Amino acid sequence: FYSLMTSLKDNTSYTLVVWATNGTKATFEAVEYTTAKYPEVFKTLGTGLYSEDIVGPLFGQKVVSYEITIEESEETPGKYRLVNPYSSYPANPTGGYDNSNDYNIVIFANDPERVYIPLQETGCDYGYGMMSMMSMAYFQIATGNMTADQCAEAGLFGTLKDGVITFPVKALLVTDDDGTYYANNN
Repeated sequence: FYSLMTSLKDNTSYTLVVWATNGTKATFEAVEYTTAKYPEVFKTLGTGLYSEDIVGPLFGQKVVSYEITIEESEETPGKYRLVNPYSSYPANPTGGYDNSNDYNIVIFANDPERVYIPLQETGCDYGYGMMSMMSMAYFQIATGNMTADQCAEAGLFGTLKDGVITFPVKALLVTDDDGTYYANNN
């Protein structure tokens, strides 16, 4: 028996029950399945200047600014995506970037006074495992150490003003297999 199910809602849990009999014996199986969420659609805003003070300075590189493509979610205004910013990072050592995948950096700036970056991979591995990044506010809230209001009072959120997203010094973190480090020290 095969039936194509249509008009299911995305990101919704359904239970499929199948009953079978041969006239003498009967059995049934039940399986729960959650439908996938359709990929989020982003629109290109153009290019912007990315000042890299996350990965490079950990390895003695100076802060460098370069152009990258910036997109915004059509579904969630204020949710921005930097398109593969480390694929064109001029200080990447040979073999230090995994170009087989997309490593976009998503930034939530829905509230311009409480900008944050969730934990996400950068695509960079300089010999210590894949480096990931996140904002300090995200880390404190996700671990239950602080509330959003406490993070705001402590000045851990970034801001969006006049089209520029800025994070306070030491308000970004980078992780690899060896540990977690303050990023934007400059």
